[in-house]
Amino acid sequence: MTAHRFSPQPTPSLSKTSEPSLGHPDTLRTTQCGQIIGKLHRDKCHVWQGVPYAQPPVGALRWRAPQPPLAWSGIYPAFEAGSPCAQRNVYTASNPDTIAIIGNEDCLYLNIWAPPFRADSIPTGDERLPVMVWVHGGSNIRGQGGTYLGGTLAKAHNVIVVTFNYRLGPLGWFRHRALRALTNDVEDHSGNFGTLDIIAALRWVRTNIEAFGGDAEKVTLFGQSAGGWNVCSLLASPLASGLFQRAIVQSGSSISFDPVVSENYVDDNIAGNAQSSGEILLQLLIDDERAKNRSDAKELVMRMSDPHIADYLHKKSLEDFERAYKHIRARTGLSALEFPALFRDGAVLPAEGLEQAFASGTYCNKVPVIIGANKDEYTVLMTLLPDSPFSLHVPESPRVRIADKHQFYRAADYLSRLVNAFTVDELAHRLAYWQPNTVFAYRLEWDYLLPAPYLDNILLGATHGLDVVFVFGRDNLGPEFLHIPLISEKHLRSYQQLSDAMMAYWAQFAATGNPADSTNSMRPHWRPWSVAEGNTYFVLDDITKGGLRMNTSMLTKPHILQELSVDSDIISNDERCQFLRDLYRIAGRFSLFHRPDYENFCDGYCAEKFPL
Repeated sequence: MTAHRFSPQPTPSLSKTSEPSLGHPDTLRTTQCGQIIGKLHRDKCHVWQGVPYAQPPVGALRWRAPQPPLAWSGIYPAFEAGSPCAQRNVYTASNPDTIAIIGNEDCLYLNIWAPPFRADSIPTGDERLPVMVWVHGGSNIRGQGGTYLGGTLAKAHNVIVVTFNYRLGPLGWFRHRALRALTNDVEDHSGNFGTLDIIAALRWVRTNIEAFGGDAEKVTLFGQSAGGWNVCSLLASPLASGLFQRAIVQSGSSISFDPVVSENYVDDNIAGNAQSSGEILLQLLIDDERAKNRSDAKELVMRMSDPHIADYLHKKSLEDFERAYKHIRARTGLSALEFPALFRDGAVLPAEGLEQAFASGTYCNKVPVIIGANKDEYTVLMTLLPDSPFSLHVPESPRVRIADKHQFYRAADYLSRLVNAFTVDELAHRLAYWQPNTVFAYRLEWDYLLPAPYLDNILLGATHGLDVVFVFGRDNLGPEFLHIPLISEKHLRSYQQLSDAMMAYWAQFAATGNPADSTNSMRPHWRPWSVAEGNTYFVLDDITKGGLRMNTSMLTKPHILQELSVDSDIISNDERCQFLRDLYRIAGRFSLFHRPDYENFCDGYCAEKFPL
């Protein structure tokens, strides 16, 4: 890492002309870049929105590590969330294949939620508050920090909550040799620009959060789905050392990609990913009619110099990239979720990959960690995939039709247990070996969601993303929930009780590194994952179904596949193998199990009868 990148230095000033008098006088604060004023939110907390934590990554700064934010003159009016990273709008487009872009490349902004302190009574010294920095989800191709309102959590539990945007899709994770020719900086070479944005946000927090009453030595990094995946990656990143002291991984992952596979062509000696930067470049040239087909495009690339290729890529819009991805997906049957990200570059992330780093204990940041997932993760995830064998997208509509609900629920059950095994139990088991008594696991089992009207009225159960509405204390958060009713009046009290408990456990963990609250004897004690005690994890559920409690068991991939091999609900070997092949088509992209698992199933009968 270059020494100057985030060190204090004179910077050009950024003039703000908006009217600061619209802000609340008690929110006036002084950051390293200048004075800032926010608002009193309807949650009766203070909020500052749209605060720049790095320079806009546009022009020459596209595909470069984030640069320090510019200072400003006057008072910065932090009244509105900054633009999300430019992304395909998958939530409101009437046609799922439509390329409609929302957001902007100028997106590196954060939001701070805090209890309402006057400017002359901000906590100092030992009174400073724990800080919780949220990494939003969205498969690293969509989402934004501004939709997560942290006021309920901040005010009710006396913490500072920070949410932020980071670069996504090909703007956030993209490697190509031509781009490396533009700079000698190892961070620029990494391709992990979204990861570097998260690190930059943490650096901003470390430098500035005391001005808001936060403790820079009590920072918890927490995130869900791709956000949890990114939190996992920073456990292993040497550049994040010292920037956070606890971590919470909600429905995350420890997948990472080989840089070579992320760049090569699919027909190279070492085959590249179908959505690699090399393949994307070929498709861009075809779409521009500079090449008739893929073979012509490869010959053209061989004649182009690296500066020429870099200039060409820099001039392409996100619409151009999305169109290229769309055409590749149509040709190959791939999902957008297979977009390569989190590269094993050896500088930002370990060269051996995240899984190996956790298995060998070579990961850098052995901080207290909570790892968990939801019991029915895949009920909604299966409906998001355009090529799922268990659900069908209705043309010109966001609706999904499910022909065989029994088969759908059976597949969702196996896949949900596989994701819990891979992302929670097996990962907790590895980490607990290297940092005993500091790893806490959970499973959310509360399943009173209303039927989903857009998804053929299926019962989602404790589905992917449900934990977010509990942790933030809001029963509708962000466009990913489609703004549809989630919880009936009948179960609203149950939701509120569990939400209060989860917020309290999360905040207690942020304060001490241990979710157990010794001051509240009414709340069950959450013990760390312990092999000696039978692999202990915490269950989060409604009181009528056992409530909050410890449980002892461990899900593993071999045990789940063994159960499938003798499942009496599946009559013939052909049906069993076809079912596993369909599961593989969905789960293989998430590395929940690999090709040998399929080929060895039923003593190789599957692979012989139903080749992949």
